[in-house]
Amino acid sequence: MQASVKHITPSIQTIWMDYQASIDVQGISAPFLQHELILNLGDTFIVNDDQGQNGVILSLMSTKALHTQVKGLYKALGIIFSPLGIYQTYGISPKELVHPNAIDQYFFDHTTEFLQIVEASYNSCLPLDEIIHFFKRNASCNPLPPIISNFLKAVQKHLYQPIEIQKITQELSFGVKHLIATFKDVVGLTPHKYLQLIQLNQAIHMMKLFPDRKLTQIALENGFYDQSHFIRVFKKNTGFSPRIFRKQQISQSHNYPNTIIL
Repeated sequence: MQASVKHITPSIQTIWMDYQASIDVQGISAPFLQHELILNLGDTFIVNDDQGQNGVILSLMSTKALHTQVKGLYKALGIIFSPLGIYQTYGISPKELVHPNAIDQYFFDHTTEFLQIVEASYNSCLPLDEIIHFFKRNASCNPLPPIISNFLKAVQKHLYQPIEIQKITQELSFGVKHLIATFKDVVGLTPHKYLQLIQLNQAIHMMKLFPDRKLTQIALENGFYDQSHFIRVFKKNTGFSPRIFRKQQISQSHNYPNTIIL
């Protein structure tokens, strides 16, 4: 059994659920720009050595690769959130997400009801409908601070250029320190790191789409100064060189360009 729905709300990019009687898989995912909330109802499910609390695993947007291991009964649900969207839709910041007692907050203080909905969904002809409704009904409105929304609009034209935060803030007439502090509160990363991960992900997708394109060209087309800069950033964030990662990508048959299945 597999089910997946994308582009549900500005905060929820994908909800997926899966069931397999037996599985034994390990994977490495390059850093991506989402938070993922996983509900494990099966056997072993580990993300970066974390089995979660009461079967709930929260994988926040990270600057490092994610190592995932799934073994035995595979029965799981995942909700992939946009960090900016989850702040706008639910008013939840990264600091709140990592609170030790945050499980009820993930499900809006309706954890028991949510678990019942998930169990019923595995026997439903439309398995994700009630889950989607659950998240939509709990939506609210929490506008982004203007300094962030203005910054994000401005950087659209800079996504394929070397990152110059100070230049962008000068164009918008606000201070770098204020931007960094506000951005970290809302997103969980500095603006420089956030844009760097966007460029890294752009490059990874391009490596998958154009396996014969030279790495130097991909680096320059995605805002890196040169191939050396690209290799250094790539290895720091994934643990692999771009060449090895691409080689592994080419051998994969799945459709997840940021993931290597071992």
